Amino acid sequence: MAELIPSQVFRTYVRRNALYALQWTQGPLPPDRLSLVFQALDFALSMEETWPQARALLLALAPPMSQKAYHTQWLAMLEQGLEQARTLGDEEAVMLLSWYAGEWYRHLTQYPQAQEHLTRALDLASLRDDRFWKAKAANRLASLAYYQGRFQEAERLIRLAQQNLAEEELEEQGYACAVLGGVRFTQRQWQGAYRYLRCALDRWNQTARPRLRAQGLMNLAPVTRRLGRVEEAAHYLEEAIATLEAEGPSILLGVAHMHLGVLLDDDADRPEEALQHHRRAEALFRRFRDSRHLAMATTNLGRAYFNLARWSQAIETMEQAMAAWEAQGDPVRKLRAQAVLIAALAKTGELSRAQQLLQRGYEDISRLSSPQREVLADVFSQVEARMGED
Repeated sequence: MAELIPSQVFRTYVRRNALYALQWTQGPLPPDRLSLVFQALDFALSMEETWPQARALLLALAPPMSQKAYHTQWLAMLEQGLEQARTLGDEEAVMLLSWYAGEWYRHLTQYPQAQEHLTRALDLASLRDDRFWKAKAANRLASLAYYQGRFQEAERLIRLAQQNLAEEELEEQGYACAVLGGVRFTQRQWQGAYRYLRCALDRWNQTARPRLRAQGLMNLAPVTRRLGRVEEAAHYLEEAIATLEAEGPSILLGVAHMHLGVLLDDDADRPEEALQHHRRAEALFRRFRDSRHLAMATTNLGRAYFNLARWSQAIETMEQAMAAWEAQGDPVRKLRAQAVLIAALAKTGELSRAQQLLQRGYEDISRLSSPQREVLADVFSQVEARMGED
């Protein structure tokens, strides 16, 4: 009888476990199953001999993980996979995993890390003459430049992406249009923004991918709102919600509900409907443990209660929102929530506490940089003026 060597037995177990986990990635990944997949990946990443299985699992998990909020554990595994790929000289894996890690950091607004990873992905794609991944990396770097207000750089990177995209690569063609639409939107060029964002939706409609269609519809809503077509904007968001609900619960569905709630609150004067959408968004973000979006939803929910004159609920919810933004390290959004809290306290006659929060707010605002300081100072002065009228 052949002698069993423990290390060989363990490696065989790890390989088989990773192969089972790989099959699971083809279907739904509820938390209990995802936990087992992560466990299999963790074992596979622990040895050089099981790198092929770890690599396959990482690349299979990366697309569905973009809709989940397990970013701490997932990012740690991506980074571990990247380190192993570098050690083993797996250049293609370094390129791909750098792109996925950069995407995650970009969504988390950790821009320096996103820039580092996406630049590495672009450099490797260029070195390998991989036109498709070169275009994908250029597209995401363009998005990053757009978020940071570097519009000329964003347009240069989009041109680079478009030069490397085949006509049939509709998803990335649409992404390039979407970034250009975002640039025009920020520049307040509404017609140009609409044209590019319509281009993105047209491309994504041809992919037969419901999530992309929903994203395209959601992108169109803000610009049609600016063009004064509020009902059209609401229709886009309602259509996006219907599309995403057919796909099942997701963070993106929560975002669609959140945007529609804001639209109904601010432009359509339908506060009760808005409240229902804010509650739905909050429940989805809580389910997926997406703390940043949950902070946004809590803030919007507090505003909805304020608009309905439900003062005690507005106060309680805005206190929660302030704590959430404190935990997120976002003083600007915390102060915006604080302004609503002050106004709600004034409505209930709690003027002493409102004045204390107002004074503390002015002190915090003085420590901000321009133009945030000026904008928030104006918000607080408006709240203070209304306090005297109540």
